[in-house]
Amino acid sequence: MSKNKSLTLISSIPLLLFVFLWRNFLFLQEIETIPVQIPKSPSVYHGELQVRKMLSDRPVMGKFSRKDGKVVNISQDDKIWSWVARAYEGSERIPAIYWDSDFGLKPSQYLSDHEIPYKDSKGLIRVRPNFLDSRGVFRDASFEELWEACVYELLNIRNKNEFINIYEIAINGGLGREEWIRRNTELEHRALLKLKHFFRDVWKPWAIKNELNFRQDLWGANVSEHYLQWIKSYNGDGLDGHYGYWGNYFDKEIRPYLAKQRSYWGEGWGEPLWDGWE
Repeated sequence: MSKNKSLTLISSIPLLLFVFLWRNFLFLQEIETIPVQIPKSPSVYHGELQVRKMLSDRPVMGKFSRKDGKVVNISQDDKIWSWVARAYEGSERIPAIYWDSDFGLKPSQYLSDHEIPYKDSKGLIRVRPNFLDSRGVFRDASFEELWEACVYELLNIRNKNEFINIYEIAINGGLGREEWIRRNTELEHRALLKLKHFFRDVWKPWAIKNELNFRQDLWGANVSEHYLQWIKSYNGDGLDGHYGYWGNYFDKEIRPYLAKQRSYWGEGWGEPLWDGWE
């Protein structure tokens, strides 16, 4: 190779190196500008799907009227939507929850109910579109009433393990009627206290931001922090009072089951608590 050719080759090396480095720089820049798509977990899709089904079945929940009269559609950007979607997703304590458009088995004065995930049964949330209110008037539920009922059930269903424990003790003869009512209503009182906190932390700030009127009493503002004060004000002097669901359940479901077990196993089965069942 001649001296001139060698010099030409050597002098071209910096240019080739520069071109190589520049092309790699452009390539890296291109990679950095590609938007990163973080895939959602299946539970996130599940929660969103349940909210969409709920709003489809209960369209009143899908829009609200501001103080100025303007009607606004609720969306995924609303905090109430995202909170409920996450609640439907479940947690370490409770598996995913499902929306159920059925009205449930409770009488019409109950606006909502839930079924606990137990063995092979899914956890379900139900909210009626209409109900028998405290004045004895059967009417359609409002936007706020429907959302309150949904949130309450999603909070109450988190007591799943405690509800199941109480049930299993009862069907094995370990609880009398009054104790059955007390333990279950204690859990519901706990959920009502959480509802008060939800109103303070989520619903009220969201309603103020969106210029929406709200009812504090609907969200448990008058619920006492103390169970005994709450249950007395709710029921009067008796455990049943206006809160007769748990007493009726014991009479119609637990008591016949226990009687059947006693008949099968003999007179001594379940003593000494049998007197509490009578």
